[in-house]
Amino acid sequence: MRITNNRITRNYLFNANKNLQYYSDSSNKLTTGRAFTRVSQNVSGGKKAMRLRTQLYQNAQFQKNVSTANEKLTIAEQSLREMSDIITSVQEQATRGGGVSDAQAKEILASTVDELKATVLQYANCTYVDEYVFGGTNAKTAPFTKNENDEIMYNGSLVKDITKNADGVYVDADGNEVDFSERIYIDIGLGMVNLTEGDIDTNSAYDTSFSGLECLGFGMSEFTYINDDGVEVTETFPNNIYDIATEISKALENNETQKVSALSDQLSKSHNNLLKNVADLGVRTQYLERTLTMLKDEEVNIQTMQTELEGINDTEEIVKMNEYKYAWMLTLQFGGNLLPQSLMDFLK
Repeated sequence: MRITNNRITRNYLFNANKNLQYYSDSSNKLTTGRAFTRVSQNVSGGKKAMRLRTQLYQNAQFQKNVSTANEKLTIAEQSLREMSDIITSVQEQATRGGGVSDAQAKEILASTVDELKATVLQYANCTYVDEYVFGGTNAKTAPFTKNENDEIMYNGSLVKDITKNADGVYVDADGNEVDFSERIYIDIGLGMVNLTEGDIDTNSAYDTSFSGLECLGFGMSEFTYINDDGVEVTETFPNNIYDIATEISKALENNETQKVSALSDQLSKSHNNLLKNVADLGVRTQYLERTLTMLKDEEVNIQTMQTELEGINDTEEIVKMNEYKYAWMLTLQFGGNLLPQSLMDFLK
């Protein structure tokens, strides 16, 4: 078989380019820290890498959702604790009202109660990142307002007229669902399931909404007490702390000592309900903290798997790159001796 100069040249160039490609690929791996940069370089590994990256992205979104919900919980809990302190102050004013007979003194106490209940309204409309915490699905406008009669309203509905039907839905005096009182669910990695008609399986998602109605109270309750004339009377008192404070202020101004005491008892019931919501927020906060820890651990595991799949061993790769480098240099040196000289070199 006759070996021509052209054949020798082609074989040499082929092997030279191959050695240069090995050297270049190894250098790129060290630069990027990745075993491959295209799926075509490792099809099975590329598919696994895509799945891991998807899991990392979802994990980051879940952590963001949990952190946001936890921060909202913190704001809500702080606001409820402040309202709890205010309720205690209102009860103190009511107790003082029962021990004084001076009309002017009771007017001062009534004025103090009015100032305290105004602060309650401020905390009820607390915000987190420009969104109202206790507004249900209404995050853009203040959920709690007061009408011309100084009665508190929730998203346009009179709070003392709101009740909850058999399905657990808040309805107004006309039986219509209260605006923006729906629940808000987010995905925190539990595998949120969408049911028919856009409903969500509540066991697969996290309820991030906070109903101000549950915290402050809603509706009316009958209360029986003995008035200042020694007569047993039954009245309907509001359940929400703002309207109760309003009634206490009026009773102080009218010097109705026994009614003030009865309203103070009603306020205690609403206060206990608020404290239950504070405790519930504490439980939910602990749950979110555990979930966040779990997600962070999961993130570390996924990153470890990703490193093992896409990463390289720097020491091994450096050795390989030097081997490819020496092979490339030897190829160049060998080519200088092997390839045919030009006619001019031959003549010399």
